[in-house]
Amino acid sequence: MIPFSQLYYAGNPLACLAGRILRNIKQRSEKKGTPNLNVLFIYNMPFQFFIFNYTTKESLGLCGFLSFLIATAAAQTVNFFVQKYWVFKSNAAFQKAVPKYIILAVVLVLISSALPAYSQALFIRIGIPHGLAPTLANILNILLQVLISYPSMKFIIMKE
Repeated sequence: MIPFSQLYYAGNPLACLAGRILRNIKQRSEKKGTPNLNVLFIYNMPFQFFIFNYTTKESLGLCGFLSFLIATAAAQTVNFFVQKYWVFKSNAAFQKAVPKYIILAVVLVLISSALPAYSQALFIRIGIPHGLAPTLANILNILLQVLISYPSMKFIIMKE
């Protein structure tokens, strides 16, 4: 498990900044002679948030989560413009479409993060072979995202 104290050594600039801030708060409280127990707790705790479990060494802790968020935000930004101008050829007001698209993107990220584990377990429980269950879970995940995203963008977000 990678605790927050290791953020200082991360390759991600946001994670490094968060690690420096946390380390400085910890050092200031130690200089005063009264350690801040909340900071010490956070400092030595691995990162886990909502359905995102970044507590193993392979997951890279908060650095892995921040990298995931930055990559997702960049991909969704590009996807917004591709969908708006090329796929739907929409002239929807930018300031009205963006907040709706952000909500849709968050919902889709949560679904794509949570659904595969549950659907894979369900497939195994009903007798699908272990080797086939992940593939079926991914197919279900993709279908559900398409069924949610296409009508949402066509009739709500990118409507003319």
